[in-house]
Amino acid sequence: MASDDDRLGELVNLTADGRATPQQQAELQSLLDKSPVAREFDASTRRIVSRLDSVERVDPPADLRPRVMDEVRSSGEKATAPLPFSRRRKFAFAWAAAAMLVLVFLLAYRPGTIDDRAGAVMAPAAKWPVVATLTAQGDSVLIRRQGDTYAVEPRISGPYPVTVTLSWDPTLAALVAISEGPEASSSTHNAEFTLRGAEDRPSVMLRRLGEEPFEIRVAVAGSEIVRTEVPAD
Repeated sequence: MASDDDRLGELVNLTADGRATPQQQAELQSLLDKSPVAREFDASTRRIVSRLDSVERVDPPADLRPRVMDEVRSSGEKATAPLPFSRRRKFAFAWAAAAMLVLVFLLAYRPGTIDDRAGAVMAPAAKWPVVATLTAQGDSVLIRRQGDTYAVEPRISGPYPVTVTLSWDPTLAALVAISEGPEASSSTHNAEFTLRGAEDRPSVMLRRLGEEPFEIRVAVAGSEIVRTEVPAD
């Protein structure tokens, strides 16, 4: 009889692929309701899938596979039998390997694509309709929407330099891209910018992971200025 870990991995796999039946979806939800570990595994998988879905598909160079295989053969290392591990670990490892392959390919064959692609992804958002405008103490935050993707644009009046932080629940929304320009860093649950002047206009693009609305929080110099629920309908 399959263990709970085996079954969880199978159900998450089927759901991520869009192949789960209503009965399997209900079974997965029952497991998620019982275990915070299961919920974190499911949420992490959804974040990875969302990131992979957001990567533009490209045709690899014709010589990529021969070069990789030549490199493997020339390394001189002998393969060793792997230790057995559960279906859940196999599934997680497969997604991690796929994400790493995408990253290596982008870095090796498309120089500058990280910055270039972020700019290309963010550019169309400037024409998306504004669904909310929030104001606080002379600062404002615009939220634009296209389907299940949102662009959040803080407009901070200073004084400069000033740090702006946007945060969200990573189980409900996934980071797609952040704008170029201001000094920036990001994680699965927030993005932070250091603005040097009024010309610095950061933007964060997020994708909603389910049908539920999610909350955006904006802080300036460590103090929250706005908090709002982003609409889902």
